[in-house]
Amino acid sequence: MKNTKKQVGSFAIAKLQAKRRSLLAIIAIVAIIGCMAVSCGGGGGSPSSVVKQFYTAAEKGDEKALRNLMTEEAGMWVELLLSADVEKTMKPAIAKTTEKIDGNKATVTATLKDGKTEEVKLVKVDGKWKITF
Repeated sequence: MKNTKKQVGSFAIAKLQAKRRSLLAIIAIVAIIGCMAVSCGGGGGSPSSVVKQFYTAAEKGDEKALRNLMTEEAGMWVELLLSADVEKTMKPAIAKTTEKIDGNKATVTATLKDGKTEEVKLVKVDGKWKITF
């Protein structure tokens, strides 16, 4: 009888350990997928989403995010953009966007909540949309 209890106890422990390993594997897979999504970083998604991300990054003064959303050539202007009065130039939130895609080039017209419109040019670089000048 004592031996049977030991076997049942060992079996239960083994079963719990297997469930724990399965749970850890699922957590690891979800974490890896999340990291892959985050590491893709700027430029992912549609041209309109890149423009919205750009406005958010400029308003926050996030230099790294701005550089990730712009072509290398346009990225040279990030410091100038951030040294300008970003509060005034980038504060208006985007109300709506319309985009026109022509192969690896796109133009997004952003209508701001204050009624103004801005036209933003983008190009596809390594499969990601980047803002260009």
